[in-house]
Amino acid sequence: MKKKSYFLILLLAFSLLFLAGCAGKEERAVKKTVKAQLEQLKDFDTGVVQDVLSTGEILPEKLQDETLSQELADIYSLFYQKFSYRIKDVSVKENQAHVTAKIKTLDSKALATDFSKAALKEHIKTSVSSSETFTLEDSYLLLKDLMKSKEYETVSLTADIQLKKTKKGWEIVSTQELDNALTGNFLKYTTDAKLLSPKDIVKVHFDTMKSFSPQDLRAYLHLDSILNTDQQYQTSLGEVLAEQISKHFRYKILKETSDSTQAVVQVSITSVDFHSIINSYKKKASKWLKTSDALSAGTQGRREKEREILISCIEKNKKTSSQKLEIHLVNDGVNWKIQMDDEISNALFGDAKNAINEISEDVE
Repeated sequence: MKKKSYFLILLLAFSLLFLAGCAGKEERAVKKTVKAQLEQLKDFDTGVVQDVLSTGEILPEKLQDETLSQELADIYSLFYQKFSYRIKDVSVKENQAHVTAKIKTLDSKALATDFSKAALKEHIKTSVSSSETFTLEDSYLLLKDLMKSKEYETVSLTADIQLKKTKKGWEIVSTQELDNALTGNFLKYTTDAKLLSPKDIVKVHFDTMKSFSPQDLRAYLHLDSILNTDQQYQTSLGEVLAEQISKHFRYKILKETSDSTQAVVQVSITSVDFHSIINSYKKKASKWLKTSDALSAGTQGRREKEREILISCIEKNKKTSSQKLEIHLVNDGVNWKIQMDDEISNALFGDAKNAINEISEDVE
């Protein structure tokens, strides 16, 4: 009876060891599969990376074609150049397995913030041209340039990896959560309607304006439409006014208040003082009209001379005016949008539209 008990104990022990050995073997196989797949992210090959995760988490599928294959590979190489991982836990139950890994990847929130600002700036810049558009291809080439020119820190995330056993062995189950983790939630951040604050939006718009050439500024602010007159003079007036705004425009953000969908950004804007220009014009025009040249010039001649005086006064102006105003923004579920109104236009133009009404009969 005693020998029989020993035999049963030994049999149970061997059985447990056998099962433990089988379980350990499967865990090692699972771990090997995960390591092999994660190592491929460091290969920087577009086709290989697509086997590991849904590349739509970084790039929309419509961009993944032959014409961009090299650019895509470059983006992946930059995105995963600091990627590392450590497998912390492996569990196996029949044909299912679960792995917990600690991964270190690019700080996607910081990258997404910079990318969103840069993309908004490019959208604003191309809005002044009827022949240029900012395409999806442009946006991701912009992402590539951004990652090449700026150093980003890394963040640590926990990735839950599910696997299933097939006839060929263990395979990773692709899930949205895994894709998000492996890309540091980049796509989630870039599609967040509130990633950029209302203050960020205003700053990008005004900084882009400051970077415009006078010609681009003239188109962006529609400066040719200040006077209802012939095209040639509208263009001349728009050009000199754009030069003035380009020279004198500056701003300072004072305060921001917001709720879920509405926001107000208080700013101080400094621009050309158009009322000062009009006062200077009136003095010079009045003085000239008292001369004999004015009497002999006739109606058309006087009109042309008054136009010349106005252009000259704008070109020689050195005075500015500052104004505090509230810029209202609305979040439409995509981003914060500035609600342009007359107060903003007047501040940018130095109240040119109202000031010029005083002399419109002279020059129109």
